[in-house]
Amino acid sequence: MPQAKKPVIPRRSTSIVGASLVLAAASMVSSARADAPGLRDAVLHATVLRLADDPEWLHLVHYGSGFFGGGESEVNPGDFFLWPRGRSDHEAELIATLTAFFAPVVPGQEDAHALCRFPARREWLDHQLHFLGKGRVVRCPELDAAVAELAPAQVHLVYASSYLGNPASAFGHAFLHLTTRGGNAAPQGSEERDSRDRGIEYRALTDTKNPILYAFEGLAGMFPGKVLSVPYDQQARRYTAEQGRDLWEYELALTDEEVVFLMLHLWELRTAQINYFYLTRNCAFEVLALLETAAPRLDLLSGLKAVVLPIDIVQVIARAPGLVRGVAYRPSLETRLHTRLAALSLSEEVLVRDLLLDPKTAWPPSMPDARRALVLDAALVELDAHSSVALELHEMNAAKRTWLALMARRSSAPTAVPVVPDWDVRPDFAHGSMRATLGAGVTSQYGDSFGSIGYRLALHDLTDPPDGSPELAQVVLFDARLRYTWARRSLTLDNLTFVDLLALNPVSPAEPLLSFRVRAFGMRLHDRDCQDCFAHGAEGGAGVTVATHDRRVSVFLMADGYVAFLPQLTGLDGSFVRLGVGPFGGVRIRLGEMVVLATAMGSYLPGEKLAATYDARLTMKYALGRNVALGLELAAQPLSVEGQLSSFVYF
Repeated sequence: MPQAKKPVIPRRSTSIVGASLVLAAASMVSSARADAPGLRDAVLHATVLRLADDPEWLHLVHYGSGFFGGGESEVNPGDFFLWPRGRSDHEAELIATLTAFFAPVVPGQEDAHALCRFPARREWLDHQLHFLGKGRVVRCPELDAAVAELAPAQVHLVYASSYLGNPASAFGHAFLHLTTRGGNAAPQGSEERDSRDRGIEYRALTDTKNPILYAFEGLAGMFPGKVLSVPYDQQARRYTAEQGRDLWEYELALTDEEVVFLMLHLWELRTAQINYFYLTRNCAFEVLALLETAAPRLDLLSGLKAVVLPIDIVQVIARAPGLVRGVAYRPSLETRLHTRLAALSLSEEVLVRDLLLDPKTAWPPSMPDARRALVLDAALVELDAHSSVALELHEMNAAKRTWLALMARRSSAPTAVPVVPDWDVRPDFAHGSMRATLGAGVTSQYGDSFGSIGYRLALHDLTDPPDGSPELAQVVLFDARLRYTWARRSLTLDNLTFVDLLALNPVSPAEPLLSFRVRAFGMRLHDRDCQDCFAHGAEGGAGVTVATHDRRVSVFLMADGYVAFLPQLTGLDGSFVRLGVGPFGGVRIRLGEMVVLATAMGSYLPGEKLAATYDARLTMKYALGRNVALGLELAAQPLSVEGQLSSFVYF
């Protein structure tokens, strides 16, 4: 049975706690049935031990943890509480729980009794108070059957890499993989093994697909969230097949008792709803809260920052001494596809595309059978990666017909190609999610020098230290930089990026994917219509990327459009609105710990006083370590050429 650690959350004084407990106990016990002679002793014992303030009790009722925690439980009112005001009174909730535990059990309705509805509370309170006694056996048919069927064995923390196709997944995702004895008995890597295991995750119950509305409601905690348990094969396929996300599994060194206790607490949370906050109480926070509840010896939540991202908690558990037993990698179908395509020639990649369009495409006469098999296998994997939802439908559809036709041409089952993990992208090897910047530079517009200081809330751009992060994905949230000009003694806001999402998806004959970017910004303009002014706006574009197989060198070109707002502008029809369209492109090169990124944007401004403008940038950044880097940044606009040397610290 997990042992509780010493209280770490400041509560009310002992005298007040004792008085409130005794008064509440007197009220409750006086109304209790006469056939519960041990209730008064249990309540008084709990009062003396101050169990209501014990951190483990606070974990069990989800009190007093997190950046905004302390005043009440994060669980919304409902049947999770046994006292009408249990959400805001954890002391009365403990007494109500003990009172409910001593209530008579109605034969045939055991599962409805509090002893069966709250098995984790029961186990912990009995360990502290021994109120059940040696001879009393608690029988809970539904719970006992679930525990016997699952027979939980181990717990893995799983990190799903970021997925820019959904705003909710741009920062990655964290959940738990509960392995079972039945799953462990099945062959390694088999579907039977995954179907017997369970995936445990805290997920927001969203009601909109509008990205702006989603962001507002998610930041404000307006989405209810639930802790869900699903067969692990379904969960793993949703991420690796439908969303193309790699999974990293960290096996945790929990005892058998702690694993069972986790399952008992999950049983209590079956109907509980917890408001989902996108940047604080999210999937990552709740995963750590569940682990601390199961194993109070762990101290995980105290290591979190005010803003919690999934990759942060991976680094927290990796730093905990002795907590991680091992790390396993489960590649997505996209990663498996890239591995197969890397083994094909350019003409063979074209043939993969032809087979997907017409499964009866004829083979080149001189093509060996072994190469034909490789091409067929690549076509099957691409079909699975890009049409996984259609392939799972019961009714016949175009994807299924193509699949069956390709399989008919394959003389045997597709050959499994092992994917060697790129350990450099392990999420616990990544730099810190926040970043501070200090720099100094010169500008040609005024012929003077300046100093700069910056802060970024999250997460990663294309020039940051690349280990632990996707090679060609950029996810930036709230990046601000201030500038102080020495000669003029002026402090100005030089840059403010609200959000910047960039996905460079290399195109190939077999996989013609689009690259895209979306950015909401505030930036300083230097052209004839706006010589040195700060404008807000948004931009977006789509295009193509060509890259080497290892993605260390990539070239991209997009059609881009943007809108900027500022009173000083003479924009469309003389208004303060500037509309621009034009090309955006660049090249990214990674040489060991050095990353070079050059970008250029040419904007045409139809119907405006200024006909065209441009913005070109070159960044070279060298990683001195996981969380320290030096960078040289050059920027050019029509009236200004600037250069600065900066240091970057990640935390």
